[in-house]
Amino acid sequence: SNTEELYNRIAPMYLRRLKKDILPELPPKTFTEIRLELEPSELKEFTRLETATKKVKQEAGSGVFLAEQKEVPKTFMEKIHQIKLLTESIKLDRAAEFIYDLIEAKDKVVLFFDYLPTAQRIKDMFGDKAVVHTGSMKDSEKHESVKRFQTEKGVSVFGGTIMSAGVGITLTAANKLIFLGQAWTPADMEQAEDRIHRASTTHDNVQIITYLCNDTWDNDIYEFLRKKDQVVSKVLDNVDSNKKVTSYEGSLAHVLYNKLKG
Repeated sequence: SNTEELYNRIAPMYLRRLKKDILPELPPKTFTEIRLELEPSELKEFTRLETATKKVKQEAGSGVFLAEQKEVPKTFMEKIHQIKLLTESIKLDRAAEFIYDLIEAKDKVVLFFDYLPTAQRIKDMFGDKAVVHTGSMKDSEKHESVKRFQTEKGVSVFGGTIMSAGVGITLTAANKLIFLGQAWTPADMEQAEDRIHRASTTHDNVQIITYLCNDTWDNDIYEFLRKKDQVVSKVLDNVDSNKKVTSYEGSLAHVLYNKLKG
């Protein structure tokens, strides 16, 4: 295969060590998917946004866009963000009861998402039991959020945007992480996971929970990320990632653009 050939060409040129080889004492990650059925009102709103997105594509032309040909229209990406924000909001609502149970049990959890309105909702829902970490905050404020989550028993929830809090910080006070949003690359998702999977952890297990909204584009994004993860695994290590994947071509934006009919 092409990936195997690429692996054979580049393997002699670098030395690769995996985290499990360097830190064998780290606990394993356990992955859980929670798939949600939308309520009629939620499905209606998703359908409305999807219809508006189809209209954008129709206005731009109905041809299939390939990664090497042209960029997906900016207006289309704006609609994508609206849909992702909707599903993110639905997932927070459905995860709330579980999160409240963790707070009641004096446990800690990390929530990763994509959009600033979600950060505000987390603050409103969980009050002084939660801290947030977003790109709109000052560095000192972000540092304080991490410090409080790591050291204060009364702070049970850490909410961060994937792009702001997904790298460079340690959140090992928790052993549970919930993805409410999804990044554009599997590398960003793995980096975010590793905020609670670090050498300083004292937990025996680490649980990564991903909420997905059925019958929405959530599933397309999720399967695309899994396919890319498989490609990376084959190219760098010549092994399967042991994840069931669906084959897509091009960038994630192109996948979603080409998904629409008309």
